[in-house]
Amino acid sequence: MKAAQIKKILLITLSNIGDAVLTTPVLDILKRNFGTAVLHLMVSENAAGVFSKDKRADKIIIYDKHKKFKEKIALLSSLKKMRYDLVVDLRNTVLPVFLNPKFSTTFFKNAPKNILFMKERHLWKIKALGLDTEGATLSIGYDEADETRIKNLLKNSGIKDKDRFICVSPGAKSHIKRWPKEKFLKLSQRLIDELGFNVILIGSGGDIDITKYISSSIKEKIFDFTGLTTVPELSVLFKSASALITNDSAPMHIAASCDTPVIAIFGPTDTRKYGPQSKKSAVIRKPLLCSPCEVALCRLNHECMNLIEVDEVFSKAKAILESV
Repeated sequence: MKAAQIKKILLITLSNIGDAVLTTPVLDILKRNFGTAVLHLMVSENAAGVFSKDKRADKIIIYDKHKKFKEKIALLSSLKKMRYDLVVDLRNTVLPVFLNPKFSTTFFKNAPKNILFMKERHLWKIKALGLDTEGATLSIGYDEADETRIKNLLKNSGIKDKDRFICVSPGAKSHIKRWPKEKFLKLSQRLIDELGFNVILIGSGGDIDITKYISSSIKEKIFDFTGLTTVPELSVLFKSASALITNDSAPMHIAASCDTPVIAIFGPTDTRKYGPQSKKSAVIRKPLLCSPCEVALCRLNHECMNLIEVDEVFSKAKAILESV
């Protein structure tokens, strides 16, 4: 496969925001190797925000699995007419077979089991095509409008340019990934009282009940930005933050793309697959026999999260904050 042969590329990425962030290094490598090629990106509506300001993608195609069969067929027909030279499918579907490009990844060939981290597994897909993936990094595009939006949000909240703040993300898409909100409350209060930081709570609209519980219980120096930021705006916010304290969730990977220090609380998921990739990051977990289980429902008492104490997280956060 030579660069001159590749004029049109389709990259099929993943559906969840955090998972999609971990595919951005593939976009990086494709653009690095085929800089003049037209690059289309197919993504779910849920994760489209990850790429909404990314200048490397010439077009974003939204795939909605809930669409009617006739509409899906129409989409596939339009894709086939594009006559892509290269299709990179990170979802492992049979779509490349249907589109019949000159070159493609294959759904029956996966990365070796010894490659655990999902970013590296995605990169292996294109490395198998003969591409050099050295130096590929997580990255999320943003623009001046995103910077202005965050600047105004901080200003209107009363946070000045020189004020230090920590972002705290107490939610997660899956409830079994969540550290108890009562502990996040105690932790946030200590970050304010003992370290003097402002605390900004962040998350999606589905996390509002959790963040409201925390913010309504603390009198000062806490700010709730839950549901107020897009993915690119969150990237801008993290670049100014001293650190992020989070469950295993999408904000963790967004912060890692900014190389913001991350203190991540893990329980049922495998840190070897999804751990934070910031240079100054730490994972807090309990080495239980049942963890990581990677299941949707805990059959025990959620000990992997409940046994993690506020002191452990606070001490780790303090150590990292003192080193930055």
